[in-house]
Amino acid sequence: MKSSDAETNFNSGNSKIDLLDFKGAIQDFNKAIEINHNYAGAYCFRGVAKGFLLDHQGAIQDFSKAIEINPNDAVAYSSRGLTKSILSENQAAKEDLNKSIEIDPNLSPAYLGRGIVKDALLDYQGAIEDYNLAIRINPNNSNANLNRGVAKAKLSDNQGEIEDYNIAIIINPKDADAYFNRGIAKAKLSEIGRASCRERV
Repeated sequence: MKSSDAETNFNSGNSKIDLLDFKGAIQDFNKAIEINHNYAGAYCFRGVAKGFLLDHQGAIQDFSKAIEINPNDAVAYSSRGLTKSILSENQAAKEDLNKSIEIDPNLSPAYLGRGIVKDALLDYQGAIEDYNLAIRINPNNSNANLNRGVAKAKLSDNQGEIEDYNIAIIINPKDADAYFNRGIAKAKLSEIGRASCRERV
């Protein structure tokens, strides 16, 4: 009965995350953990809810507890890595994301997160390779397309970045960053074209 009650609260917490009720979700995960102190999933998703509320240290503590209970929790490693990247702890983030991918090579968010970390470490080509893998696993990952475009921009591949922003917009027509970045990329291409014409005159 207790196990069933813990699961009921866990499921309620996940539903509240979907509804963006993060404080309510945390309350439900707290109840699940009170019933079952070793509920790794409840710690993990409570960490996710805390992350949305910008309690990054609290989130890391919960992800670490989930990993302590279940060392093969790829989602907990990925989530902790992403949170560490937000705090600019990039090397530690990369280690967590590597571990997540080692456990589950088909976890698209882990490749996305590692791409973000590699971008922060100025490894733009490595970031693009990870975004490629994230997209191969989940072709509808608009963030991976957006971020791959940003990385291509840093390598001066303006046409390539525009193609990625186009795909991101098709997947998510409300992606304001993709529209903004595409506008800048098109302006760059236009300026390059004008400069080329001036050189020919």
